[in-house]
Amino acid sequence: IPATGTAYFNRVVGLGVFEPATESTVERIAELYRPLGTAFMVHLSPMARPLRLLEWLAWHGLAPEDDWVTICRGNDPVDVPAAEFHIGRAEGEDRRVFAEMLCSGYGMPEEWYGLYEGLVGRPRWHNYILYDEGEPAATGSLFVDGPLARLCNGSVLRSHRRRGAHVELLRYRIELGRELGCALFTGETWQGSTKRVNPARRSHAHFGIETAYVRRNFLSR
Repeated sequence: IPATGTAYFNRVVGLGVFEPATESTVERIAELYRPLGTAFMVHLSPMARPLRLLEWLAWHGLAPEDDWVTICRGNDPVDVPAAEFHIGRAEGEDRRVFAEMLCSGYGMPEEWYGLYEGLVGRPRWHNYILYDEGEPAATGSLFVDGPLARLCNGSVLRSHRRRGAHVELLRYRIELGRELGCALFTGETWQGSTKRVNPARRSHAHFGIETAYVRRNFLSR
């Protein structure tokens, strides 16, 4: 989606995992994105092969960026008490509010609202809005595909942070997934460091959410 002007919506996942990547494949990727005039990103799994893939990415102007963490948990019961928030499922009339809360929490522009409005009402998507003292304050989604569930779109407005909203949305969605028979929950977040801590990682610890692997990101210049 080049009109967004961001690599987040212009990225490659799974390169070199199901079969070894080739130099010509990397060249085709670069040729796909360059004419579009947008930054693009390649996520590299630790299972990606061959090792020369790093060289090929560098030759085409892709340099290492912040790493992302793929997270997971089983369907063990949740040992976290419910907090005093109201959580409502986002339905058709809530599309705008859901998109606005999600984008505002992540610092994304208004122009992207339409991308997230489209998630509301889609099959297998369970989208929620958390209300703090009657005001919409946070969002969270659960995508369900048979026994698999993906935790995503966990966004909290800056004005409502440090009040337990993120933890409560995690608890709520995991309990929902367990009721739906999900056996594995996955998601992703940024790695964080000693200089820049990712507060979501502290919330994950309450739910037995572990690191499955760290994915290296390569961003075009």
